[in-house]
Amino acid sequence: MALSFWRHRYSAACRAASWLTRPDVATCLRNRTVLLQGDSTGRQLAGELESLLGGRDHYRCQDYKEELNQEKSETCSVRCTCKFYKVEGRYPESLSLYVWTGPISVCRKLDRRVVLQFRFHHFPVRAGHHVELANLRTIVHELDTIRAGDNPVVLLSLWAHFTDDPIEQFEARLWAVRAAIVKLHGRAPKALVLFRSPNVRDQLYLSKVLMSSDWLAYDMWRRLKEIMAGLEEVAFLDIWDMTACHHSVRQLHPAKEVTTNAIALMLSYVCPLE
Repeated sequence: MALSFWRHRYSAACRAASWLTRPDVATCLRNRTVLLQGDSTGRQLAGELESLLGGRDHYRCQDYKEELNQEKSETCSVRCTCKFYKVEGRYPESLSLYVWTGPISVCRKLDRRVVLQFRFHHFPVRAGHHVELANLRTIVHELDTIRAGDNPVVLLSLWAHFTDDPIEQFEARLWAVRAAIVKLHGRAPKALVLFRSPNVRDQLYLSKVLMSSDWLAYDMWRRLKEIMAGLEEVAFLDIWDMTACHHSVRQLHPAKEVTTNAIALMLSYVCPLE
């Protein structure tokens, strides 16, 4: 059986909920910070979760601090440690690099406080434009900044930019991330860490067949699960079979139906059914 295959809105994975309504999502994530770090497939999940929460509010630090002073009862409680951008509608072109690499934070001012943050995973970077190095932070660095007593949800997506590099480099990065997770759970035992799996993708060109093949991505996922095995409060969003079985065109960024079900699977770990 495919690990995460679904029929309509119902997953075959054990005790997975649908989680498709905004009130349910907001209730599940109430007073939680969701930290997403990784490649653009992780950013895609951040966008889907943001949509389920009902739109976007991006804040510059100064704007956020002013609003926090004026509306303490309505705003999210978040340390202003990165850049926030207040954007109406589409992102201005001048902010495109920040949108691509982060840091981006979304603060939902519902009756429930939810903070959503995305940041790129640092090198290796495969991009068609310049990337501002000041915006890059390693996953280990970001995990080490989580304070004792915090109760975040951390979702990591590590694969699409690593297929070009030697597998030994990828494994070395994973061992460093594993050590950071162990330290994190020493400070915050209830912090939940999830890993998003690779997905099948298009293979239109010889370069993609050689450097971005599904075989390479799946082998990386197998090794990731072996390295992370045995850790408490760590889960795997295995959506490989979801994309392999889905009727949509194979592409790096899966169809919306896939990402929606991936978020549903994630929230089933965050708020398991009784």
